[in-house]
Amino acid sequence: MQSFRTQTYTPDFKSLTMIPSPISNHAKIENELVSALASRVLIIDGAMGTMIQRCKLEESDFRSNEYQLDQHTHNLKGNNDLLSITRPDVISEIHRQYLEAGADIIETNTFNAQCISQADYGLEHLSYQLNLKSAQLARQAADEFTEKTGEIEID
Repeated sequence: MQSFRTQTYTPDFKSLTMIPSPISNHAKIENELVSALASRVLIIDGAMGTMIQRCKLEESDFRSNEYQLDQHTHNLKGNNDLLSITRPDVISEIHRQYLEAGADIIETNTFNAQCISQADYGLEHLSYQLNLKSAQLARQAADEFTEKTGEIEID
């Protein structure tokens, strides 16, 4: 029988930078998505893990001084969500490639960024930071692409 960790982690939200939530825009976003879907097929990115594997990254790419990952005792290679904080350039480039290939919607690099999966690496305490940084990278890539191409985005 597999044992599960029962320890929970509660982030100190006062010490973290929060992204303002555009809750007032939810109805507008939903209307724009429904309208776009009524007229065409929307393309969403996919296969973030495969794109990361193509980069042939090493263990050192998954480590950094930030959050003391350079001293962490577990092997971190393969914990792709960490790349949002250790190699944001790689994740941003993948987002850019998907947008340039015609994706209408990009997802965040957060496939395993929750506490349960991160506990396998002893990094459950980083779940909030991984999700926050991943969202920031996706948002920045979308904004830069919109600015570069002049294409209207659903925001």
